[in-house]
Amino acid sequence: MPRLRAWLESWAARAFDFVDGEDKSAVYLRCVQFAVAAPATERLLGKRTGVDRDAVVDRMMTARYRRYTILRCPSQTLDRAIEDLAAAQHKCERAARATQWDWRVACSLVAAVSMVLLIFSGLLALLIAVVVAAVSMTALFIWRGFPCGPTWRSA
Repeated sequence: MPRLRAWLESWAARAFDFVDGEDKSAVYLRCVQFAVAAPATERLLGKRTGVDRDAVVDRMMTARYRRYTILRCPSQTLDRAIEDLAAAQHKCERAARATQWDWRVACSLVAAVSMVLLIFSGLLALLIAVVVAAVSMTALFIWRGFPCGPTWRSA
C-alpha cells in the first residue's frame, strides 16, 4: 500500500507542477521529497549516523542547494511552457464564456438523462448511449475544429 500511495503522490505532484509551475521552489521541494522517497535512496538512508530522511531534506532545502539547482534548470523552456499553458487556459476560458449554456446546467442534464437511461433501460443502453455520444462529439470536433486545441501547433 505505501508504494501505491507514493505512486499516487508522484502523479499528483506532476499534475501540480504542470498546472502551477510558476513557483519553482515548490517544484523543487516536491522533487526533493520524491527523490528521498525513491527506493534506491531509501536503502542508503540511515546507514550512517545523522544521515536520515529529515536531515537530507533539510540539507537539500538550504538556500545554497536550492539556488544552485533552480539556476541549472532550463528556465527559458519552463517560462515558455508557463506562458503557453496560460494562453491555453485563457483560450479555453474564453470558449467556455462564449457558450450559451451554463456548464452546471449542462452537466446536471447529462447526469439526469444518464440516470434515467440506466434505471429504465439498463447498463447496456447506457453504454451504447455513451459510445454514440463519444463518436458524435469526436465527429463534430473533427468536422468543426478543436476550440481549445494544442497551442504548440500555432508556434
